[in-house]
Amino acid sequence: MRVLIVEDHELFARALETVIAKLAPGAAVTLVASAELAAEALKEPFELVLLDLGLPGRRGVAAFDLLQATATRAAIVLVSGAEPGPEIVTMIQRGARGFIHKRASVSELTTTLRFIVDGGTHVPPELLAIEAPSQIAFTPRQTEVLRLLAQGSSNKEIADELGCAEATVRVHVSTIMRLLDVENRTQVATSAAARRMLDDGFQSG
Repeated sequence: MRVLIVEDHELFARALETVIAKLAPGAAVTLVASAELAAEALKEPFELVLLDLGLPGRRGVAAFDLLQATATRAAIVLVSGAEPGPEIVTMIQRGARGFIHKRASVSELTTTLRFIVDGGTHVPPELLAIEAPSQIAFTPRQTEVLRLLAQGSSNKEIADELGCAEATVRVHVSTIMRLLDVENRTQVATSAAARRMLDDGFQSG
């Protein structure tokens, strides 16, 4: 099994590495300290990704979206030292395989990760009473991409307009389609218009 640990605190990263070694002896573990480095590492296949949500740079939902768009077959587990909120529920609904608090004991970590590796999705009891946000919140850059998508622009045209890499645009497009629950670019404009996301008063998150 190949495991990617995305964690900027070395002590906790090493603790996770120890748990993985007990859970899956012989597992190949890679440690990186940012979502951007994780996206690079995920050009190779991994079975399990442990993602700290409090990373420097891209963090939280933005980090999860980047890794999920890159790691199409890996089980992504969310890790945080903060108390879980609605955004955790949202990420689990969108495909994260569970949440682990940094206060969890080694025994809890091992049990949870074993359950996830065996195919389960771990939802802590405290999350069951939390509702996900009912309104989709896009980042400012995702909003810009959405508007250009609705105008029929290609990925290359969007990249040229926004001054970013085409690969970055692909990640944003994938995220937008997933959030809107649509299957193609044509449906993006229809869904966004129906939700009044393209009105002048639309507010991004």
